[in-house]
Amino acid sequence: MGDGREVYDGAGGAVSWWKVEARGPEGHTAEGALPNVNQALARAVDRVFSLPHPVRHRDRDTFINIGIIQSGAVFNHKPATGWFSLDVRSADRIIVEDIGREIGTILDRVGAETGISLAMAPEFQSLGGQIPGARNSLLTRVAIAGARRQGYEPTVSDQGCCNMRVAIGGGTPAIGLHGGRGGDRGTAAEWADIPSLLDAARQVVLIAAAVGGTAPPLKRPRSARPPGGTSSDG
Repeated sequence: MGDGREVYDGAGGAVSWWKVEARGPEGHTAEGALPNVNQALARAVDRVFSLPHPVRHRDRDTFINIGIIQSGAVFNHKPATGWFSLDVRSADRIIVEDIGREIGTILDRVGAETGISLAMAPEFQSLGGQIPGARNSLLTRVAIAGARRQGYEPTVSDQGCCNMRVAIGGGTPAIGLHGGRGGDRGTAAEWADIPSLLDAARQVVLIAAAVGGTAPPLKRPRSARPPGGTSSDG
């Protein structure tokens, strides 16, 4: 989201989400606190955050985040299971794959140290890419023209990183519009730049008006039935 100063016609890099699951013996506190899935989770989380990749590859917009940690329900019982989330992203797909391997090694070592089973389960994998010819497509050209109409000379890149990945991954052309939109993102103080967002809305309307009429009409599948009637295909 943004006012169209930045136009992305591809989704370079990669975003990968994993759920790291821990399993171990459960029991009452009086039966002994160890081995304990919480010790393994804590140790693994600390080591993941100590990985050097986000600093080493800062120029490639590389990030590692753990947003969720869950386990246990009561004070006097050690849980049998627990998990934490992993969000790994970079403008370089190879870096994301390398981080994934490094985290796998961390989990193996922590498991051996604590006696707890740790495993990575993929939740979402978006490996990016660009549809051939996207830079010269009508969609991209109209987005650029729309930005210029609003007084911007947009930067154009194939390194987009957002939900346009889903469309591109399925073979559907897509663009991302970025630029000014506010600040303090992801906090209680987050604010919106209303004029910029209105510019974004105008940009979307311009693109829809210019591109929408060029798509071929959708054909109803042979098995579809018209509303209130029977299939015309017999």
